[in-house]
Amino acid sequence: MKDEKQRKSYHIKNFYLDPNNYRFVDQKEYKFVSKDLITDSKIQKKTRSFIEGFKRKNIIDLIDSFKYNGYIPVEKIQVKKIGYNQYLVLEGNRRITALKILFEEYEQNHDIGNLDPNIFSSLKDYIEVHEEEAEQTHMLVMGLKHIGSNKKWPSINQAKFMRDYLQKFDGDIFEAEESVCDTLGITKQKLRRYIRTLALIEQYQKSDYGDQFYNDKFSLFEEIIKSPDIRNWIGWNENTLKAENEINIERLFNWISYVDDYDEENDEETQKEPIITKSTEIRQLKVFINEEEALNIMEQYRDFNKGLINSKNKEQINIQEYVANLKNSISYLIPYKEQLEIDIKQTIESIYNDFNKLIPKKNNLYSDFNYDSEICFKLVSTHFKSLHIKNYKIFKDFKIDNFRKINIFAGWNNSGKTSLLEAIYILIKQNDLQSIFNIIKLKNKLSKLDSTWLYNYLKNHKIDITGEFNNIQTSISIYTNKEQDIQKSDYLTTIYANGKISNDTYSKKTYIYTYSSSVTTFVNETINLCRSMFKSPYFFNENDLLISHKSSVERKVFSKIINFIKKIDENINDIDLTDEYGIKRFLVDTEKVKEHRIDLTSYGEGLQRVFEISLAFGYAKNGVLLIDEIETAIHHSLLIEFTKFIQALAEEFNVQVFLTSHSKECIDAFLKNEYKNDEISAYYLENINGKIKYKYSDGERLYRLIENMDIDIRGIRK
Repeated sequence: MKDEKQRKSYHIKNFYLDPNNYRFVDQKEYKFVSKDLITDSKIQKKTRSFIEGFKRKNIIDLIDSFKYNGYIPVEKIQVKKIGYNQYLVLEGNRRITALKILFEEYEQNHDIGNLDPNIFSSLKDYIEVHEEEAEQTHMLVMGLKHIGSNKKWPSINQAKFMRDYLQKFDGDIFEAEESVCDTLGITKQKLRRYIRTLALIEQYQKSDYGDQFYNDKFSLFEEIIKSPDIRNWIGWNENTLKAENEINIERLFNWISYVDDYDEENDEETQKEPIITKSTEIRQLKVFINEEEALNIMEQYRDFNKGLINSKNKEQINIQEYVANLKNSISYLIPYKEQLEIDIKQTIESIYNDFNKLIPKKNNLYSDFNYDSEICFKLVSTHFKSLHIKNYKIFKDFKIDNFRKINIFAGWNNSGKTSLLEAIYILIKQNDLQSIFNIIKLKNKLSKLDSTWLYNYLKNHKIDITGEFNNIQTSISIYTNKEQDIQKSDYLTTIYANGKISNDTYSKKTYIYTYSSSVTTFVNETINLCRSMFKSPYFFNENDLLISHKSSVERKVFSKIINFIKKIDENINDIDLTDEYGIKRFLVDTEKVKEHRIDLTSYGEGLQRVFEISLAFGYAKNGVLLIDEIETAIHHSLLIEFTKFIQALAEEFNVQVFLTSHSKECIDAFLKNEYKNDEISAYYLENINGKIKYKYSDGERLYRLIENMDIDIRGIRK
């Protein structure tokens, strides 16, 4: 008797379409199918009709593609074993449906083009099988594909999935929400909003107007849920997820629905149009939802605008219209800016001054790139433990570990020290392409990042880096690929960034052109592992300095920095950030010149560098600080005190430091200051025939070697 393994069959006939696929649970004809009926031929026929659509319009593109290109296994079909040689398709129902159609045509001797018919009898290499009991795995596969990716279901389908998936978790509801959000890569606000919106929709579907619901109405109900005023008005109960003010919820449902009426003059049944048909009207409704007089007028005339006009708070809506009109007027004037007469320009300048009365003056801290990316780990216990640079510049399959609080990279030129810092920075930034482009611009001393230059810089250099941060595996892959369906003649390439934190993927891509503006698409939100900064003596980043100063003041570390600066120059009393004529400068209050303050740039580069590096710790709290050639411009007599100050700041703000150095005196200073040498790791990098290797020493061992043998970690230059 042959064993079971040899009798396994992966024929197309053994694959069953999922009748409970969330792609079509919103359709009126849909009914939940129990597990024991999934393989029923009638159920499978109905499921297939859902997937195919009218005259196979939903599937014809795949059929044509398979005929023309053959089957291209871009990603594996996910299936669940439901019986002996029986597989339920979890992800890939459209592909399996297309193959079933082509199999039927093949059996009838019809032409199937370039598709290899052998695929019908063995799909083993194209599938991934999950065990029958793996119900949560089934749902996870679908959720990651159609909620956390660019192949999203309609909102109503997503909402139903979220609720069903949440119900699979036992125990505390808050823990369940955390788990669902972490798994699917969505925010808790979105999860709760969608589930509440779905509950309100289902209440509507049970009302007299229920047959009028269609998918595009989801946004109406979502806006209702988003408004606290409207929720209160309908008596929304957070525990039951139901509107309990029966009179008001009936009125609201009436406003968004067609209403039967009778035309006495023509003696016939008619229908009145809904009062509210747009999400924007729901947002305006909240302005007068508690004004019964305005609501009555709106209902009397079945006209939303009449209710709005009679609202006591209509000015709130008028303000929105004024701003919209103003924006349109400015857009109209911009093309004529060179033709404006002096008196017109003076009037515009006066208007500009009036704007400053309406809103606070905007702080231009974020003009260069975005400091407001989502931070994955706001509390960090272990930071980086290890790094694997699969591909970045001169690093190929380079692995390094044993990272501690302070990590020193030493070595001669071209040993990869700075590139190693860059790789760590890029891994931290994940899909934050804007920040990565910015560091490329600064590192290469460019005033702006030209698209053609960036294209040539990246086209042959795929970035692939992984590491362990805060006990979680993370990775980033950045590469270019020229898409075929972009029609613009000046299209250069598309830059992809695919970050991964544990099982969550964060993707983004930027289309770049020779002349046209680049376009970035956000598949997911912009995410960073933690806060980070890259400090180098070879470029100046004003935004970094300003945001560091702001954080240091807020976190009450600025006075400590000033006290340390006084060790360099005892005449310094304070350093203040000023903003005169739109220019931000740091001015020094010094005993040497009492009449006025002196610009910080008038001091030596060493003092300025100590100031900049020290400030960065406030911003990088619970994060990572990368410092290239830390000793540059700093006098050797200050190194022991300064390295000790850095270690103290790193401990106070829980910052992991990666730094490079050419200086034996500087490396020795970190150890001779005797501030927790057990938190130091030191690495000597060496380029041997184009391959980077390293030697490692922990701080305590290196201290003993320095004390007893005057060892130089930098090695002997050949």
